[in-house]
Amino acid sequence: RIFSNFADQTAMFIGAGDTIELTARHLADTGLRRMVFANRSLERAQALATQYQGYAIPLTDVGAHLAEADLLIASTAAPGYIVTLEQFRATVKKRRRKPMFVLDLAVPRDIEPAAGELEDVYLYTVDDLQGVIRDNIRSRQKAALVADDIIDERIDEYLAWLDSRLAVDTINAVRANAEQDRDAVLVRAKRMLAAGQTPEQVMEYVANTLTNKLVHGPTRTLRRARGEEQKALLKSVRTLFDIKDSDT
Repeated sequence: RIFSNFADQTAMFIGAGDTIELTARHLADTGLRRMVFANRSLERAQALATQYQGYAIPLTDVGAHLAEADLLIASTAAPGYIVTLEQFRATVKKRRRKPMFVLDLAVPRDIEPAAGELEDVYLYTVDDLQGVIRDNIRSRQKAALVADDIIDERIDEYLAWLDSRLAVDTINAVRANAEQDRDAVLVRAKRMLAAGQTPEQVMEYVANTLTNKLVHGPTRTLRRARGEEQKALLKSVRTLFDIKDSDT
């Protein structure tokens, strides 16, 4: 929200513990290139500076370099403030209205809280982060509900597609069987005509034979079925062949 491009910014880290190292790694992954590490132990600060191509300064020099920092992240175990309100006032003047993002991760605080009231200083603490985390959790929960709805919808579509594929396969199988029966009957009918039988005789043969072939399988299955299976089959047959009940 504050910076459009991290790569052009400078980050100053106060402290050299795990929290600072994790934050530096994250910012480096986002493209931020210029980092300053300040720590009571200059050796530890120098180790981080080497790892992230930055430079190290002693903790006592923070005030002198503060105006360079577009982002200031602090996390030490110091008992008092590392950076005071007066230092921020001087820094704001030097920076000439350039915004400064300040993240105080220390408990107790490393940054004097009143600094957050200065114009162009955006100060956030651990308490603020807890609020951000809660908002993110709520946002993710809402997104999860939306995702669940989308997944359910896609599952329904997929199951409908599977059903349609099953129906197509069955329809094709029924058609193939019918065409096979038709071809066999046609071959027989042509032979009958070639043998001198009348067209009326051949047509009667074709009609009777095709009817018997079409209804033989279903009727045999219906006769063999018992109980609930028979009821289900009868209902399906009436639906398939659009057979109305006798009392309607």
